[in-house]
Amino acid sequence: MKRVIIFGESMIELSAIDSQTYRKSFAGDAHSTAIYLKRSGREYIDCLLLSAIGNDHHSAMLKSVLKEENITIDLLIEHPNKTLGLYDITNDDNGERYFSYWRDNSAARDTIELLMENTNLQKNLHCDYFFFSGISLAILNKSSRLSLWKIIKQLKKQGTTIIFDPNYRQRLWGSPLQAKDCITTAINLSDIILPGMDDLKDLFSLSNFDAVKKFIGIFEYNKIWVVKNGANSIFFHSEEVSFMYPINPIKAVVDSTAAGDSFNGSFISAIIRNKDITEAMKYATNIARRVIQHRGAILPKEDYHYTIN
Repeated sequence: MKRVIIFGESMIELSAIDSQTYRKSFAGDAHSTAIYLKRSGREYIDCLLLSAIGNDHHSAMLKSVLKEENITIDLLIEHPNKTLGLYDITNDDNGERYFSYWRDNSAARDTIELLMENTNLQKNLHCDYFFFSGISLAILNKSSRLSLWKIIKQLKKQGTTIIFDPNYRQRLWGSPLQAKDCITTAINLSDIILPGMDDLKDLFSLSNFDAVKKFIGIFEYNKIWVVKNGANSIFFHSEEVSFMYPINPIKAVVDSTAAGDSFNGSFISAIIRNKDITEAMKYATNIARRVIQHRGAILPKEDYHYTIN
């Protein structure tokens, strides 16, 4: 069984059902990636969520949800006086998302600080794969980011494969330059990079795949790149091969929340299980297509039909 650590934040998600009613669940890019990774990985992958939570009712509910999804919670750290972040989400007629956040008191912002104070948890960080995102970085302070770089470098020395999704959210960063510098550092440290085309456009002014190819050339050649472009083709690049993977777009998108996260978790799971790249692409794309036809980040288990042998 492969051990995978997903570092990031689980949040309370309120999604609008109508003008007066919201549905409560848990989400966040790391949270969603972990769930879809474990669902497709089943008995082949031990998925652990590394995050800080509170010691309140909502945090206890989150633990229960993660246990139901068979996600290992040994790396969840209880913060003495903070709790989970919260956001609400509304969608327009095309499924486009609009968010409002309340995360200033989010315990996850202090995850690395709490981790560095706990030597027992540090000893439990060993893993085969380590995933983090631009959002995971953005919510940390400068000192915590420096500690995270050290943790990642140590994991790499131990043979861990580092996976990174830039997942750029401008409002979370002090400035675009700060985001660009931190995300560039993360790319340099990573083995598999899973950006969205919008991330590369907003951060590095890359407007097409030809520009992406030139940009990739700046970095080491032994990295794997999977560039997602919404309803358009996915660009895959490795040291051995580069190609475009076509996508048949969904005409009626209900909610695009977690499209990229569900793709990430499913793709990583397929790669860990040594599936062919095109097979992994097809599988992950099918999961994402199903997700965007459902309101909210997490598909109900009864609607999660796609499996990979």
